[in-house]
Amino acid sequence: MSGQAAKIINSLAFYPQPKAVKNNILTYSDKVDFLDTSLLSIPTFKDFVNDFIMNAVRVEKPEGDFSSYEFYLRNGLNVIDKWFEDSQINTIQKIIFIDYLVETAKIFKGNLNIYEYQMEIENLRKNEFAKTYCNVLDQKLQEINKSLVKLSSGVIAPNFELQDKNGKIYKLSDFENQILIIDVWASWCGKCISSFPEWNGLIEKYSKNENIHFVTVCADDNPNKWQKTLQKYNPLGQQLYVGAKGFDSQFIKSFEIVAIPQCIIIDKESKIISIVTSITDIEKTLKILNK
Repeated sequence: MSGQAAKIINSLAFYPQPKAVKNNILTYSDKVDFLDTSLLSIPTFKDFVNDFIMNAVRVEKPEGDFSSYEFYLRNGLNVIDKWFEDSQINTIQKIIFIDYLVETAKIFKGNLNIYEYQMEIENLRKNEFAKTYCNVLDQKLQEINKSLVKLSSGVIAPNFELQDKNGKIYKLSDFENQILIIDVWASWCGKCISSFPEWNGLIEKYSKNENIHFVTVCADDNPNKWQKTLQKYNPLGQQLYVGAKGFDSQFIKSFEIVAIPQCIIIDKESKIISIVTSITDIEKTLKILNK
């Protein structure tokens, strides 16, 4: 490492101080132990590594779309896999890098494909020690998601076609004169799955209210995954599916869903009451409606 002033190294707190600097020209190099987890709490270290990852992506994929956050996500994670063989360090580096991309998108109001980021976070969540960090990333993505929701309260909900396990098609008009509660989920979404007990409890609580109809809508692109997840977790309510196009389906696009879980509440006149992200928010809305 070389540079024009000692401050280049001084700014990188994870490096030892150079023993000698001649003529204010830095001629110093040393090794950094990337397995040292204490480095991960140093902001300058994180900036240092993130910059190297971004530059590596640009060098390896010079023809890529440098304005795309998903381009950096996919290729940056591949770079991390090459550089960090230790599984724990590999996971932490990915969390740091994803956090960096998400924060950058928030600052510059970038066009972020939240769905793709959620998929990667769910992969990281398989490591027990990473769950807390993943929850923080989830929260940041939900904040971005809220800012992207365009369908507002009071507008007529988009029509849709959803199918049940027997292939029967249901449209919005099939739920006229009922308050429709839709929980959008996918088999890979840990947060969605973990909310099923709360969802079931809510349905049981309002089971005597014939004016409310509860529906789960799976956004998987594989019907077998949908069926297996239903059998394993048995969420209550009518169980419907967006079809093999998954997140590219007409339902997902019509409701402008970019992240899950997503809960849609529609009134008896097919107007949107609210679009929320948790079962708790659904219950708050139902309490207001039932006053």
